[in-house]
Amino acid sequence: MRITPFLFVLVLASCVKAPEDLTIGELYFSSWRIGNLYGAPDSLRRSAELYLDTARIEKADSSDAGAIVLYRKLREEGFLYKPFVDLRVNDSTYVQLYLDSADYDRIKIHKRKDLLDNKKKVVVRGRTRPLGKTGSNEMLYCTEFIEAKLVDGATFPGEEGNKWKIEDYN
Repeated sequence: MRITPFLFVLVLASCVKAPEDLTIGELYFSSWRIGNLYGAPDSLRRSAELYLDTARIEKADSSDAGAIVLYRKLREEGFLYKPFVDLRVNDSTYVQLYLDSADYDRIKIHKRKDLLDNKKKVVVRGRTRPLGKTGSNEMLYCTEFIEAKLVDGATFPGEEGNKWKIEDYN
């Protein structure tokens, strides 16, 4: 049997995996970080899992229903215990970027106070695939971490008008 060149190209093209999206964003230090149980003590993990595994969405209020849906999505994808960072992609778009621990370690060395004091920000680049949404924010998984580059600029949010405590990534 003879395969024509056109058919060979079609077969080859169907085997090629579509490339992931390139995501570029500034590291964002949010005062409100809900996304998974990475780094949580075992007691908190157990109680959260017990509650979220037995909770019924149809009986939950809207805030609990959102947490239940997020928990189930992260568990299904295997990201319940993976670290994540918040990225500011543009003035009005923020994403949660889930990473492998080794890539997260390359980001968490940057401390918010040092960045603010030195008027620097961290620009993160990586290939990503979508995981879903939490409210208006998109959740992405970093399939290929490219870099976390320290550049001149303002880290958001700044000190002005912020009444909430903002923690570093650790």
